[in-house]
Amino acid sequence: NPGACGVQGFHKIRTLLRFQIDREKIKKMEAIELGMRGEISASDRLI
Repeated sequence: NPGACGVQGFHKIRTLLRFQIDREKIKKMEAIELGMRGEISASDRLI
């Protein structure tokens, strides 16, 4: 769900999953919590 990673919406904490796919098996899965969702400051914007 790409919208879950942004700064808008109802999700409170940003979380991602990192894993490897080896043939047909999922290996080394990790859940990584990025912390609370918040506004992006002007200094953090790419543009």
